[in-house]
Amino acid sequence: MSQLHTRRPTARTPHRCLICGVTINPGARYYRETNVYEGRVGDFVCCLDCDAISATVWGWCDRFDTGDDGLTTDDYDEWAMDNLCSDSAAPRYLARRNTARGEAR
Repeated sequence: MSQLHTRRPTARTPHRCLICGVTINPGARYYRETNVYEGRVGDFVCCLDCDAISATVWGWCDRFDTGDDGLTTDDYDEWAMDNLCSDSAAPRYLARRNTARGEAR
């Protein structure tokens, strides 16, 4: 995977965070990363809350030597469950994730 650029624009249309699943409403800032993977250009979009904890989740995942495949929703979920009592960001992430799952039904 090759990263072309990253930015934190303001949404003009609704987007869905690809990590926790919350809706990023127009007017809200969010994280956007444009990558090339297997010859295709694609965007990764997430809310600023998930972006803010990404370095922490990366560090947690590095303990398991998972390679450089990028972070997945499963990685965030496992990190949050493993750190529920030791990191105040973990319960906030799970609350966003559970709220988004309820909205999707």
